Amino acid sequence: MHLLRIAVCLVFISLAQFACATGDEVQPAEAAGPVGDPEHGKELFLSDMGCNICHGEDAKGSVGPDIRQVTIEKVYHALQNFPDMMNWQFNFPELFEEQSLLDIVAYLQTLEKEPAE
Repeated sequence: MHLLRIAVCLVFISLAQFACATGDEVQPAEAAGPVGDPEHGKELFLSDMGCNICHGEDAKGSVGPDIRQVTIEKVYHALQNFPDMMNWQFNFPELFEEQSLLDIVAYLQTLEKEPAE
């Protein structure tokens, strides 16, 4: 179980490295398109094998990066391009169903991100 948590954390470290490497600024998702349920997203995020393991209960980062305000596009890109994310999908498919991802992102969009200094 401990090794699995480490693997999950590595997934999000890879995501953070991508965001830093591309220099892309993370923007809030647009209102158009499918909508997620932030309450259900919070439940998924805080679940036993949820995103909070690496990102902390407030999503500000811990072992993994700050993912407040992340977009669904960035999540999909990470899922398609990072082997760690691909492995995590295999182990926890219920977290990676389309609606679950939309719900998690909807929750993350509710979390304010402090402006860069």
